[in-house]
This record gives sequence, C-alpha cells and structure tokens, in this order.
Amino acid sequence: MRIQFFVEGHLEQKILSGFIGDWLNPQLSAPIDIPIPIKFSGCGDFLKQIGNAAKGHLEAPDSTDLIAAIGLLDLKGAGRS
Repeated sequence: MRIQFFVEGHLEQKILSGFIGDWLNPQLSAPIDIPIPIKFSGCGDFLKQIGNAAKGHLEAPDSTDLIAAIGLLDLKGAGRS
C-alpha cells in the first residue's frame, strides 16, 4: 500500500516521507510506502494544479496500491500575492 503526498515547498518534500513513515508505520500491521512527495512551485502553483495531479495519480494504471493522495499546503502567507 502507498500514500502519495503533494506539497508546496522544498522542506516538506525533504522531510515528510520520513516523518510520516516513522510515526505511522509502527502503528500498522503492514508498513505503508510513502514515496518522496510531489513538489509544486509555491502556493499559487499548488492551488492551480493539485486537483489534476491528485486525480492523475489516483487514476494511473499503476495506482492499484495507492490508498490516498494527500495535499499539504502551508497556509502562512497564502493570502498574499
């Protein structure tokens, strides 16, 4: 099983897989694969593309083991242009 994350920045892309995996997998009977998150170029890019990106991953031919597509957006500064 696999969870795909979508993020807006470099920091989230670097640490999220390990952070979530280290917390989640010890609580499960079978580990879940958490690949490196898909990174967007900031908040605006994230908001424009997240729907199609998640849909594409969920509908891909190799998505039979994908149980979730999760987008994480840093809301600090999201209202600023």
